[in-house]
Amino acid sequence: MDSSKPLTDIHHTLLLCMYDHFVSCDSLTCLFPWCCPQLRLYLPTKATKEEAITHLKQWIASSFVEANPVPGISLQNFIKFDQHIEFDCAPREGQAWVSLCMMGKFSKARLVKPQSPFATESNQYWVLKRPLNDNMVAAWEVYLQLAQLKNLSSVTPLLWAARLTDSTRDFIVCSALEGVCLHEYLQCNEPLTSDFVVKIMMKLSVALGHLQTMNIVYLNWTTKNILVQKDLRGDLSVKLINFDASTIVGQVMDMSALPVHLLPPEVLCRKPVTLSSDLWGMGCVLYELTTLRPVWHEKRHLPIPELQDMMKTYHHPRPPDVHWSLRPLYTLCWEVDPSKRVDVVRFYILLSQY
Repeated sequence: MDSSKPLTDIHHTLLLCMYDHFVSCDSLTCLFPWCCPQLRLYLPTKATKEEAITHLKQWIASSFVEANPVPGISLQNFIKFDQHIEFDCAPREGQAWVSLCMMGKFSKARLVKPQSPFATESNQYWVLKRPLNDNMVAAWEVYLQLAQLKNLSSVTPLLWAARLTDSTRDFIVCSALEGVCLHEYLQCNEPLTSDFVVKIMMKLSVALGHLQTMNIVYLNWTTKNILVQKDLRGDLSVKLINFDASTIVGQVMDMSALPVHLLPPEVLCRKPVTLSSDLWGMGCVLYELTTLRPVWHEKRHLPIPELQDMMKTYHHPRPPDVHWSLRPLYTLCWEVDPSKRVDVVRFYILLSQY
């Protein structure tokens, strides 16, 4: 395609069809040769029709020039979280697993059935997810760090992760199918007591403590990103399940990875994240547990400057009267200055005193 010549309506239609396929494709090995990992580095997942046409036209005109690997990033291509795994590269569709369905209408996760010998009694189904946002370099580093955790009981049952090319911006993560998300659990159960809320928050504090030993900042603090499951004794376990927007301490966060109303003030100011950034998120989960709705959800369309002013002056929404005793915890988490927030150890101790 000659980029100097104007496009016809047929060209427009073709390029838009290619773009629509690109944003919805989650195949490890797509049948279309142009739907390649390098294109995912180049093409934004959210674009107007005009932007999509321009980007694809420029990409095709460049003759599929290979993207250079990102400097300073580990060249490890395959991560084993479960050391019982006997394979050392991403198992291929059709040979090792078959696709069953998407996990939800707006989900990028796919439920698949592993074939023998990849399937085990405890892992009869896999969930495959390909993260797609501008934070993928940091996200891959997060998964490398998670592989070093000695205690993975507080995170989703991860099995393996694999880069699809030499670029860390394009990879897939596999976990075992387990439990339900906390959001669904809340919809199907009676209103929570303050005692139950405290128990959940204590378990989340333990999970956060594990992440902080690896300098991981989770950031994805909503009940939809928390897994719950009852064990044989009836006790509820809690696990973090979505690390797509997570990063390492000291990084400047990509604000497109999360809804702005859930971001800590330092992220809105484009300052580096710290370990205390997740304590702001703990306050967000606490609010959602006590109200059954995300914090500041009705303010999510505000411009960022207005949202920042609201956080400084309004401080935080009022908790329901039935959970009024938890109000001091909100205050400790929702300090606009990160250095003034409570640390996770102190937060856990305060929870244990309720």
